[in-house]
Amino acid sequence: MLCCEFEKLANSTALHGQSGRLTAAKKRMIPDSTFWKAYVPSSDDSLVDLDPRMDDPRMEAGEDLHPFPLRDDRHATHIGTSLKSDDRVAIGTTLVKNADLFAWTTANMPAVDPKVITHRLSLYKEARPVAQKKQNLGEERRQVARDEADKLLQVGFIRKAHYTTWLANVVMVKKANGKWRMCVDYTDLNKACPKDSYPLPTIDRLVDGAAGHHILSFLDAYSGYNQIQMHPVDRKKTAFMTDFDNFYYEVMPFELKNARAIYQRLMDHLFHNMIGRNVEVYVDDIVVKSDSCKQHVADLKEVFKLFVSTECDSILTKSHSTSREESS
Repeated sequence: MLCCEFEKLANSTALHGQSGRLTAAKKRMIPDSTFWKAYVPSSDDSLVDLDPRMDDPRMEAGEDLHPFPLRDDRHATHIGTSLKSDDRVAIGTTLVKNADLFAWTTANMPAVDPKVITHRLSLYKEARPVAQKKQNLGEERRQVARDEADKLLQVGFIRKAHYTTWLANVVMVKKANGKWRMCVDYTDLNKACPKDSYPLPTIDRLVDGAAGHHILSFLDAYSGYNQIQMHPVDRKKTAFMTDFDNFYYEVMPFELKNARAIYQRLMDHLFHNMIGRNVEVYVDDIVVKSDSCKQHVADLKEVFKLFVSTECDSILTKSHSTSREESS
């Protein structure tokens, strides 16, 4: 949770989205803000980065940050240096009391209750199953694919598949840090599914809606895609092959055509009474906005209570806040 202070704008904002980032058109605008993991994991209990979007550009902080432990130094977030000490204590106390809502390991990431939402595939009537011709990965990528499948299997995201009709190849993509990430080529399955035209907001709407408020808190439900379960009848349609076995997804893989729309529908459903009032939502980016520290603490409690009441606890993997000194 990043908390920082900045001058309040007389107008709404001149911020705009660019490649997933917030970029300031003026120095006095809302500082960019960063989503990061709640702690630096050790090698034995790390929150595995299984989402293929993990290298995508995210919002970055516009000021210096201080670590803020939620449980201990290893279970911590960050707070901006400009926040008043009294406000830091008030907001920090609320965060500490709700530390169990943050996912420290994959074990802290339960699936969203199927009564709330599941991902059910809609296929064209004329669609026929496609089993892709197996592609040769090469030795290095073959081993990485095996390791990644083992991770997914260990955390319960996938299961071994038998007698599948749909079957896709894995595609190994090299990340910016030189490591490989495994994606699934759902080209054929996605072609068989009509597009879900559920309206997606723009990053500009999130920024415009947040501008002008005294305190902002940024919460990231970044791994939430993997908390939405696939509908049981459609799970085997997500089957993919490696050199060692075939698997299918129990949870919604990011590569599916309508995954983004499904997740936005979930967030709109959860926050329908709060969006525009004290919350803005852009897919998995959540901004809590308030005009005073006292109100902000109440707004944060309302958000945290919502996650608990809808059995979406531990959906948060990263967070931060930003606040403005009311000099206007």
